[in-house]
Amino acid sequence: MVARTHTRVLREALSEAIQKAGTSRQYQSLYQQWVKAFSIDKDQDVVIVPKGKYDLVVNTKWDSKKKNVNLLDDYMKSQGR
Repeated sequence: MVARTHTRVLREALSEAIQKAGTSRQYQSLYQQWVKAFSIDKDQDVVIVPKGKYDLVVNTKWDSKKKNVNLLDDYMKSQGR
């Protein structure tokens, strides 16, 4: 299962959690550190994929169908399948 969200949603959730914990400078500093560490300071869509062990991950967004099929075919041949 793949989930989609936005960095704005992540920042809002983090901010809400910090507000529940308290609004001291320490927590505001922690918020800024987390935003930077997880690169959620810029507005962009985020795709969340469950952690797992994968044989091959194909990014089909940028390539043609033919190139994707060839990539998969090459991989399968290299694995003896």
